[in-house]
Amino acid sequence: MPPEAAPGKGAALLVLLPGWRETLRINGTVETDGLAVEEAFLHCGKAIIRSNLWGPATSPGDDFLAAAPFAVITSRDGNGNADASPKGDPQVIRQIGPSTIAIAERPGNRRTDTFHNILEQPEIAIVAVAPGDNRTLEITGTARITTDLALRESMSERGRTPKAVLVVETSSVHLADSPALRDADLWNAEHHIDPAELPRPSEIWTAHVKLNESKGLAARTIRALVNERMTRAGTNLDYRQNLY
Repeated sequence: MPPEAAPGKGAALLVLLPGWRETLRINGTVETDGLAVEEAFLHCGKAIIRSNLWGPATSPGDDFLAAAPFAVITSRDGNGNADASPKGDPQVIRQIGPSTIAIAERPGNRRTDTFHNILEQPEIAIVAVAPGDNRTLEITGTARITTDLALRESMSERGRTPKAVLVVETSSVHLADSPALRDADLWNAEHHIDPAELPRPSEIWTAHVKLNESKGLAARTIRALVNERMTRAGTNLDYRQNLY
């Protein structure tokens, strides 16, 4: 077992269901017999929508970085707890210097796990993919958060300027064929899941809220009032109005 996967280490997974716009984020601790799950939740689908991940294959050619619309950032906090966060854009990673890249912070599930983590532990890892391509671009480096106006405005999309940008000084960049992508046949549209065969995300989020055990009048009121139809309408409106 490699050192980074030693028992007791924090670990995180981002699970993709081919053809589905939401992702499953799982955080936990590595144990000798697997991953002890401490947190699992459904992430909103904005990163998938912005990246058009399940759309037509792209043609990265010699510039994979410029063509990749989807990436996963993994980070740890000061206690070693891990997180894997999806990022999506027409071009998700921008090169702004010889060894410096930038990723815009777009609207998502509002947890800002990555930002909280790098304030305590700035070393991160990134895996980027491009539809139709069985290669992955793996990047490691040291991250910081910036609100530099010129940089933010250079990364505007659809008239929306990101409120912050993640800037990474890279220490390693590796582009290679991925047996995992090949074996999963991830880009084969014939294997994509029909969303109608799965629970609506709004059903999952509604159940999550109702299972919340937070105390207090506000928490009890939310649990009593939330319903699937309201959650679905709110989610669809959010996806339309707050994609960027």
